[in-house]
Amino acid sequence: MHDLVFDYGSTLAQVMAAESVEDMLLEDQLSLAAQVRDMQANQDIVHLTVLDRHGQVVAADDPAAVGSFQALESQARLLAERGEMQIYQLRDKADLLIFRAPIRFQEHLLGHMEVGVSTAALDHAARISLLAMLALFAVTLIVVLFGVFWLARRLQIPLDLLQRAMRRTAAGQLDQRIRLTRRDEFARLFASYNAMADSIEARLLQARAEQSQSGNPVNQNGTDRLPTQPPTK
Repeated sequence: MHDLVFDYGSTLAQVMAAESVEDMLLEDQLSLAAQVRDMQANQDIVHLTVLDRHGQVVAADDPAAVGSFQALESQARLLAERGEMQIYQLRDKADLLIFRAPIRFQEHLLGHMEVGVSTAALDHAARISLLAMLALFAVTLIVVLFGVFWLARRLQIPLDLLQRAMRRTAAGQLDQRIRLTRRDEFARLFASYNAMADSIEARLLQARAEQSQSGNPVNQNGTDRLPTQPPTK
């Protein structure tokens, strides 16, 4: 984010310095003052000063500063240098960056353009971005948790159904079948269980029929009932 504001402020200062070359050559302070007023229409600019090559203010957003000599180095600390561009931060205003760009005509230095850009909007945008990322993270987390819960329930329900069916089969309720229709691996599992239950029931019925024909009754659980032995004397 700071690289972005550095690029923006540096480009802005360089463009303004290029537009001031003609007025600096002609030493037209009225045109420079008019140019400064026009540049102040940009809400991102909170400080604007044009200095000649000797460091004297020839135009500024503060008319009282015109004609004075300003030493920016005594009021701000140097943050970065990009070629001839210097970026300062005011000591008493941490949210204000000053971009000093040289005003040149060919190889001759005519002066400097100082453009102040506030970082308050940058900080606000950073906070908004952070809140947006936190909100996105919260929504994503909720969606993921809901998806995990839904997937767990989708797996748990058929498992519970199969477990109940197997308990009933173990208790002797061989007519128990799973009627749930699905289109996944559980469908084959349910079909296998139903086929197993059909096979067990068919074999039990066959065993009962054979026991009935042989005269040996079958109890409810399908086991042979042993004949009663006469008491010994």
